[in-house]
Amino acid sequence: MSTTASGPAYTPRGTKCKCSKGSSPNILNLPEDHGVAYTPGMEPLLNANDHVPGRHILKFGFCAAMRLPCAPVTPLAWINVNKKHILEGAPALTEQSKLTCVKGGVISIIPVNAGSAQIGERNQADGDKVETIASAVEAVNP
Repeated sequence: MSTTASGPAYTPRGTKCKCSKGSSPNILNLPEDHGVAYTPGMEPLLNANDHVPGRHILKFGFCAAMRLPCAPVTPLAWINVNKKHILEGAPALTEQSKLTCVKGGVISIIPVNAGSAQIGERNQADGDKVETIASAVEAVNP
């Protein structure tokens, strides 16, 4: 697991995730960004309120808990988030964030596979950029 000086790595749109009861992984979606992009790729970062099924959380194949095709129900916000970085009123998601489905599954982030030293250096620099960008966005849109 990669970390920054501020905590675990951030979670941008398109990050793979899995459900403990699902048969296949999927990606996190973010139809409207929060004004903060992640480099490389310039993908927008997700926050704790990005938990709406069909909008942010897609289906995970077959649900072992219900023995039916997956239909996530996630009324509560993500936990294990970065409370130091607030994006549009909610903490930023990290690779350690979790989301509970009321049908019994726990949705988790699939960490990016890369050299830990390279990721650590990249995320420390990106953490500084995210903090600067988030502060600028907040100053413009109080």
